[in-house]
Amino acid sequence: DVYIKYNLFGSVTGRLTTAEGSFPIMNLKTELKDIVEPKWDCFLELDFNAAEIRTMISLMGQEQPPEDIHEWNIKNIFKEEITRDKAKQKFFAWLYNSENKTIDSKFYSKDALVEKFYKEGKIQTPFGRRTICDRFHALNYLLQSTSSDNCLDRVNKIEKFLRDRRSYVAFTIHDCCIIDLHRDDRHLIPQLKQIFEDTKLGQFKSSCHVGKNFGDMEEFEWD
Repeated sequence: DVYIKYNLFGSVTGRLTTAEGSFPIMNLKTELKDIVEPKWDCFLELDFNAAEIRTMISLMGQEQPPEDIHEWNIKNIFKEEITRDKAKQKFFAWLYNSENKTIDSKFYSKDALVEKFYKEGKIQTPFGRRTICDRFHALNYLLQSTSSDNCLDRVNKIEKFLRDRRSYVAFTIHDCCIIDLHRDDRHLIPQLKQIFEDTKLGQFKSSCHVGKNFGDMEEFEWD
């Protein structure tokens, strides 16, 4: 049988990898995604908007913007007319490069986060995970580990919510949860999205897509 078997200890940050012999869902090529089909009627994908940036915002004690993070950054951080893709590129170039000083804002502070969570050669996340690392990797590990555990916490919550129904969590990839949805449960989509967004780090905006296979997913909107 084809199955997905995750390795809980495959990365230093706790981010999931797949075990040997597992279906390679984590690094499946885009052109092959349409071979992944649901057991029931469709896949429902819930995906956090800029999960690691929202994690940073939460750890900074700031309020979560209700809109798309990259659009918010254009208006409030960069304050110039650039595309969303350019804003995304500029932000991550700054975030994970200690020498990059392009962003000077009290809303985002890499140094403040490292000072808060990096002690005695290790980081400790709000989820209780301790990771030994040098200072250079501290911010990267903090955000990746916390983002991963925050998403897995929501995936587990959704799995419990669906326990007595036909629909179930089919798999998870990084910052998203993919549900094998039975038509009898389609009325639950708004509630599933709400559960996913109501994280332990605050309210995280997410997108919602549905499709007959994993390679043909379209944004879902309801009245």
